Amino acid sequence: PLMAIHVAPASLFATVGILLGYPTLAAAFAVFALGLVVLLVARATWLLGAGFSPLWGALTFPTAAAATASILALGQGGLYIGAILVIVASALNSWVAVQVLKLWAKGQLGAKTNAATV
Repeated sequence: PLMAIHVAPASLFATVGILLGYPTLAAAFAVFALGLVVLLVARATWLLGAGFSPLWGALTFPTAAAATASILALGQGGLYIGAILVIVASALNSWVAVQVLKLWAKGQLGAKTNAATV
């Protein structure tokens, strides 16, 4: 899941590009970010093959950042792509949070994350 964090810089460059008035550069980075998202979704069985761990939290921010980049930098079509990504991000973020809270409640969170024990 940690490979997904590579989507975040491209998404943030797209957001900054649009805010600084460089729409072409922003669109290029947004398309690049979406390309990375498509690649990671295509390889989801490899990316997530080890099963759930709290490290799945690394999927949450890049998904939301890619949604923002799409909405801001890709015009009308980006609104639809961004809306889909917002829905996916909302569902994913909620699910990951619930799973992590379950592990914490069972006392298994430390072992899953290799945290120090007393």
